[in-house]
Amino acid sequence: MVSESPQPPAEVPGEVLPETSSADKKELSSTAKAVEYGDLTEPLWFRKEAFLANDFEADVYVNDLRRYVPLTTLRTELDNHLVSLNSELVELINKDYTDFVNLSTKLVDVDGAVLRMRAPLIELQTKLRNVRKDIVRALEAIQSALARRQEAANMRSTLELMLDTANVVAKVEQLLAEFEQLDKSSSGDKTRARVLERIASEVNRLKFYVARGQDLSFVKSMMPRIKNAEGQLSDGLQECLSSALDNKNQLVTLHCLLAYAAMDNVAGAETAVRQVVVAPVVSKLLSSAPESTELRVLYKTLLEGFESQCSFLLDIIKQQHAGIHVFDFVGNALLAEVDAALLESRPVVFSAGVSSTFLT
Repeated sequence: MVSESPQPPAEVPGEVLPETSSADKKELSSTAKAVEYGDLTEPLWFRKEAFLANDFEADVYVNDLRRYVPLTTLRTELDNHLVSLNSELVELINKDYTDFVNLSTKLVDVDGAVLRMRAPLIELQTKLRNVRKDIVRALEAIQSALARRQEAANMRSTLELMLDTANVVAKVEQLLAEFEQLDKSSSGDKTRARVLERIASEVNRLKFYVARGQDLSFVKSMMPRIKNAEGQLSDGLQECLSSALDNKNQLVTLHCLLAYAAMDNVAGAETAVRQVVVAPVVSKLLSSAPESTELRVLYKTLLEGFESQCSFLLDIIKQQHAGIHVFDFVGNALLAEVDAALLESRPVVFSAGVSSTFLT
């Protein structure tokens, strides 16, 4: 059995503790007994768990407590805690003293046991390393195969894009050749308008392919043929739309407008309407109106004349056809032509320096 031996109180770094008097020693002895029998209540400011902290520093601990705890009291509590720790240590050793003494006698041939365990562990480590190498090689092979597969997919997509572009260009050229063979009289405008609308849809698809493959050499080599086809289509649409507007053929006009919308050439349709329909009406009304006519009355007359002469076109605009909403014939055709005609025939109307005629 290990006997308990009292230890002298530890000095706090940085502080000179006073000598322990006989009265203090007697008090310390009684305190140790009280701790041993568990009848001592520790003060609230003394927390034993603070000594177990990883960042515990004795200097900081003492400096924090000395502000409101006398050093003598602090030393007494530390001595009591030391006595308590020694008592617990003795109890732990005495509890398993026999096993503690026999510990060295039971550890026989430790080196041999380590050597016997070392060989299979090294063998297992070698196997695991080999397995890891095999897995890494398999993973690299899979990644390489996936990269080649992605590359093949990209090449296939590019090839399909090139084939689609070539097929659509050939189809558009064939349809344009068939369009040239159709009857160009007014009776054949309906058939020609339908063919033009079909060609416009193909040209729209062709533009999509060109946008996707604009960096490909093959697509760049096809651009002259594509531009030529777009030019032929624009000329055919302008001719067909002008004929339909002259004849006030609502169905043919609708097909032509849908074709313009499909090939994203809204300005071309608005220009054709302005030249064929709006310009003659505006010119006729302005030439017949007296010079003294007020601008407000003149605008009203022009609007009424446009409604009467172009009612078929207004009916088309009012219809709920997909693509027709992109056209602004009132703003880009009617008002633009009216402003241009007034500026040419009556320039004083827009002269801000002449207040008597400005906008009147």
